Amino acid sequence: MRKTVMTAPMCVILACALISQMSIAVAQPSRALGTPNDVPLCLAHGSAPAAEPTLLVGYASGRVARVGCAAGQPRVAWEAQADGAILALVELASPGQSGRDVVASTATGRVVCFRGDAPAPVWQFRSTCEVSALAGVADVDGDGATDLVAAGAAQRVHLLSGRGGQELWSQLFESKEGTASVQRLLVIADQNQDAFPEVAVWLWSGELAVLSGRTGNPIWRRPIGGGFTEGFALAPDLNGDGAAELLVGGNDGMVRACSPLDGTVLWSGQVARPIRDVAVQPASATPANVYVASAGGEVARFDPKPQTTPDEPKWTVNLGDVCRSVATTVDVDNDGTLDVAACAENGVVALLSGQTGQVLQRWQASDVVRTICPISTSDQAYIAAASLDGEVRWLPVSGRACATQATNAPTTRPDIRGQPRLISPATAEDPRVIILLYHDVLPEARYHYATSVENFQSQMDALVREKYICVSLDQIADWLEGTGGLPARAVCITFDGQYQGQYTYAYPILRARGLFATSYITTDWIGTPNHCDWHQIREMDEAGVLDAQNHTINHPILTKCARPAQIAQLTGCDRAIERHVKTPLWRHHAYPAGVYDPFVQALLRELGFRTATTVRAGAVTREDDRLTLPRYTLCIHKTPAQFESWLTGKDAPDAGHGQAPPK
Repeated sequence: MRKTVMTAPMCVILACALISQMSIAVAQPSRALGTPNDVPLCLAHGSAPAAEPTLLVGYASGRVARVGCAAGQPRVAWEAQADGAILALVELASPGQSGRDVVASTATGRVVCFRGDAPAPVWQFRSTCEVSALAGVADVDGDGATDLVAAGAAQRVHLLSGRGGQELWSQLFESKEGTASVQRLLVIADQNQDAFPEVAVWLWSGELAVLSGRTGNPIWRRPIGGGFTEGFALAPDLNGDGAAELLVGGNDGMVRACSPLDGTVLWSGQVARPIRDVAVQPASATPANVYVASAGGEVARFDPKPQTTPDEPKWTVNLGDVCRSVATTVDVDNDGTLDVAACAENGVVALLSGQTGQVLQRWQASDVVRTICPISTSDQAYIAAASLDGEVRWLPVSGRACATQATNAPTTRPDIRGQPRLISPATAEDPRVIILLYHDVLPEARYHYATSVENFQSQMDALVREKYICVSLDQIADWLEGTGGLPARAVCITFDGQYQGQYTYAYPILRARGLFATSYITTDWIGTPNHCDWHQIREMDEAGVLDAQNHTINHPILTKCARPAQIAQLTGCDRAIERHVKTPLWRHHAYPAGVYDPFVQALLRELGFRTATTVRAGAVTREDDRLTLPRYTLCIHKTPAQFESWLTGKDAPDAGHGQAPPK
């Protein structure tokens, strides 16, 4: 029986290639503006004459475009280039200029300001890690320009001068495990009576905080619960104190309205799966409805009011796949309530009645719709939708129900893995295989289980220097079953969680050295801040560098779940991978937080999983069970000497490793 080793890619699909010219495809009634091999990642409202809706678009190539839609025809009015995939955009008033500044932040930690419609940046700021949250705050330094806050995976919030980009203050969010990356920012009303608005921060750890907009000093910081997701918005005033509440969505399927004064939870609502986005009717609306988009595909409406028990939705509509974004738009059905747009990973964009949930309009794209942005003028209304097939669709909103075909036909993604090659059998002198466990790879590794880019590169160089050969988990399973051999100096590289650093930093390092790895992914979190999206996972998988395997849909401790929930977590993750990656799934699992018991193991066997990996330190030998494979964990405190000891087999058991935290 022939065994396979994935080799360095013979061909690499460069999903972030820059295309200088944009082609416009028109299909009634959906109008699309697309660029082959470039993916739109974020959308924001742009300023323009009242008669022309205008949109800002940020692309994976680092391109920023200002796009108008005059007379129903999309056109590129201006474009510029930044270094790194664009993750957030904001427009600021530009003193003394006719246009407005466009500020973009990137996956490589850049914050770049383009003055008016000038294609060259007027200033740049660099964080150590990706910046995915931006907001204009106030003129803090008194120079006449609006300043802005920026934050992301570095666990810092920076106040930057809107005029020159200088850092005016910075606030670091420390946490025990380093899980305090910033998911979202909001600018809220003055809390400390210093005449400046404050900055509300929603952290990956499930903590909510408010900082002084003038100084950056913490006003309060509080664990809320849920965490590990991205929904964040201002809610209506529930308790009559005159302050808009902070609305946060959690991995536990709970949406919570919290007091901006101290974080007290005033109201909560419950759906089945993690909250991916939240939207609110204007404060003047009665009632001021709250809408959520969930990883279970649901769009749900709540009418929040102070209560101690979780509220039930007034209505729910399921779009059939993970919902990415929800936003209020115009009142299409003229019932006095703004209607709601939402999008999902199956390419669906739907316009729903805000009052009843009835589907008023529905469109279909050929790939994941990552985000939407309703834009309108006095006589035109559109839903702009950015999808991973490379297009930004302008979906005209009308007062009648309709359905349109996709602008692009679905494409079949080729499997371009390297050709299989024979490997040598295991030798008597080397009856072991090393499995390495990484999480994130970052220039500044604050997350406890992260590895610095410098250390990761050094470790991969050591594998090449010592002539280690990458093997797959399938090969390890064959070896343990006695149906196949392994080469001498066999190593298996794995990642838990699909962190953005795997694509930005680990992927090129592995590819350049002819190495490959497995990434155990948590599918409900695809495309959240500091995590890869499906187009990046596909690119790495098709290049034969990182293949996607099972880490559940939203990372629960499986031993604490009932059997139906365990089955849903495992099979749901597999189905999502098979739906979006288009290459064979080899049925391998990593236990969330490393926790398992005999019942979970039995279920994995029943479902046909070939291997499961733990966080127990050690090399794999023939005595190991396929469903309790040990791994060596790389994190910020592991030294080069420890890494070398694992390679040589002179390591001591790492009894103090413990279990990995939720990611």
